[in-house]
Amino acid sequence: MVALGWLYETDLWVSQTAQEDHSGFLDLLSDVFSLAGTEVAGTALIALLAVLFLWSRRALACRLLAVFVGTQLLELM
Repeated sequence: MVALGWLYETDLWVSQTAQEDHSGFLDLLSDVFSLAGTEVAGTALIALLAVLFLWSRRALACRLLAVFVGTQLLELM
């Protein structure tokens, strides 16, 4: 489909639509999640920490957060 150019118009429309509006909030959210390595990893980590806190597993959540922060600090060095 791509080789035949069938999706070109749709792809062009999606690209132009995405670039028309600037969202400061989404940019900030993207920056926060990108600190975790990827947006998916950041979202998954936040969801996991929230679930652990809600299930009264705060000690495990704190250890996981500490390991994550330590890993990110080592990566920045």
